[in-house]
Amino acid sequence: MNITLKNIKTFDTMDGMAWDATVYIDGQKVGTAHNDGEGGGAFFHMSAEHEKRLEDHAKTLPWFRYDSDKDDFVDCEVDHSDGMAQNAEMLIETLIENAEQEKRMKRTLKSKAALIIEGKPGITTYSWKGCKQVTDRHLEAIRTKHPDAIMLNDLPHDEALKVWVKHVFA
Repeated sequence: MNITLKNIKTFDTMDGMAWDATVYIDGQKVGTAHNDGEGGGAFFHMSAEHEKRLEDHAKTLPWFRYDSDKDDFVDCEVDHSDGMAQNAEMLIETLIENAEQEKRMKRTLKSKAALIIEGKPGITTYSWKGCKQVTDRHLEAIRTKHPDAIMLNDLPHDEALKVWVKHVFA
């Protein structure tokens, strides 16, 4: 099953992030989902059948557990004793977060060089005063300075996004 979100709108509130999105299952629009950002759960506006399909699909995904060191949920693929199964709300929230990270990555890579440097946590960025678009000349200067670094600007989009998500919270 392929679940995608379109028309995503997000904004910060005092209690978290509010969002609204149109939900598609296998390319077919099935409804909308939203969270008002006031500390409560997500709301689904779709048929009970479609919501059940989302729930059933979410149950097939890896379990999560809360990691207090990271202040986030992480996969617990082996030991489920301290984890919980995903549900439709967690699935949609994850897709929203992934979309937000993709948007941030695209914005960053447009005007900055972003790289992973061995032994340094997170993503290191380089920018140039007045630079609105990174060029090969900019990237070459960084490659010379950090020949062993992983340059996100050089990676295919999907691969860069995986690396970005893995390291952005490191």
